[in-house]
Amino acid sequence: MPSTPPAIVAAPRDYFVDGPIGVYQKLRADGSVEKVIIYVAMRRGARSLYAFDVTTPTSPTLLWKKTNADLALLGQTWSEPRIARIRGNSNPVLVFGGGYDATAEDATAPGTTTMGNAIYILDAYSGSTLRTFATSRSVPADIALIDSDFDGYIDRAYAVDIGGGLWRLDFETALTNSPATWTMYQLADLSGGTTSPRKFFFGPDVIVTRAFAALMLGSGDREKPLLDTSHDHFFQIFDRSIAKGAPTPTPAAIVFGDLAASGTTSTTAGAGCYVTLATGEKVVNASTSIGGYSYFGTNRPSSAVSTPDSQSCSANLGIAKSYAMPLFCVTPTGSTLTGGGLPPTPVSGIVTIGSGENAKKVPFIIGAPNPKNSAIEGSRVTPSIQTPRNRIYWYQEGSR
Repeated sequence: MPSTPPAIVAAPRDYFVDGPIGVYQKLRADGSVEKVIIYVAMRRGARSLYAFDVTTPTSPTLLWKKTNADLALLGQTWSEPRIARIRGNSNPVLVFGGGYDATAEDATAPGTTTMGNAIYILDAYSGSTLRTFATSRSVPADIALIDSDFDGYIDRAYAVDIGGGLWRLDFETALTNSPATWTMYQLADLSGGTTSPRKFFFGPDVIVTRAFAALMLGSGDREKPLLDTSHDHFFQIFDRSIAKGAPTPTPAAIVFGDLAASGTTSTTAGAGCYVTLATGEKVVNASTSIGGYSYFGTNRPSSAVSTPDSQSCSANLGIAKSYAMPLFCVTPTGSTLTGGGLPPTPVSGIVTIGSGENAKKVPFIIGAPNPKNSAIEGSRVTPSIQTPRNRIYWYQEGSR
């Protein structure tokens, strides 16, 4: 081992298509495929978005391309282009954040945002712009789309930016549902409660209840994983305006001072709560909620804990953790993941085990705290049913 580590010269990295891909598939009545379109974002590759018709996979065609020449506020396209049906529109729509402003955000201190500070809604077939909503800062995160009454149409959406902003969009009212009537307002300004910039790189996870919509989201500058002086949090925010359409009058934005620290018992009082992370610890993936818990992961650079060894030849990927936070506003439990690094977003679902009469559906979560301390370990979800269940009897006429 040399006494002095060799000099490292950084070189610009080449990027191409390294962004998320949205997919639209239309089926005929018999289940056969009628149309498939993929929407390709570029992330750091460019300020552009492509739509390809891949109905015939062996002969794809370019439907349209959008750049900042078409969408003036478009930044690096980081946000997943998400397909939605909105009542009043014959074609599906595409909803995505304006993107990332590398010039402003890659600097040591964030500068003035010049791009990405918008939310776009396009016609998914033609690419024509239906509405553009301006935000305070860039929006690289995915947009959370909500069908609050399960009628097959998206009526609400939530978005976050990298200035601590949380935004609500409304697409449907009792009277009309045209793009001109769509609205957006700032639900929360969470830039306070920290001495470092509050950045949201991942969209909120949303649970809709009869009394409120709970939004789970965590802050952290994932693009600066070695920053060891940040002060970030994980939030649960309660949006109590659950009727369709924007509330009148527009409520004041929730601020950090309106929130309480998570505790030992569940509560849905107030505007929400927060979990304070360790200095340098950042939320580095999106939250996933299932079975009464919200799951998320963090990374903390080792330099926030101890002075790095300049003579070491081993890689140091920091301290990675997986958390499980009971709903609602209960302090989470966590485990340190082997190997460190940036854990992927937890994935939940339901798998069928067995077949025939013995088949049963089992909910699972990948990325929860587990005995193996693995970021990709699967675990069974065992929801606790807190409300009493009543036995119901019925009699079918003619069954005798």
